[in-house]
Amino acid sequence: MLSMVYKNNNVYALYKGDVFIDVGTYDELSSRQKMGLKHLHSTVAWTKKHIRKPGNHLLMIRVK
Repeated sequence: MLSMVYKNNNVYALYKGDVFIDVGTYDELSSRQKMGLKHLHSTVAWTKKHIRKPGNHLLMIRVK
């Protein structure tokens, strides 16, 4: 079984709608929010297409 490893040291802010949830790197966010790295990666990909779109979707905005 192969697993993807994300070596991304960028800092992201995680939002649900307009509510701030957490901030950190992929590894920090996945461990604190109990999410898989693959889910976070798809959230970032979704955010790039739908940035600042209102709703209850998770958004990740690059901070650094």
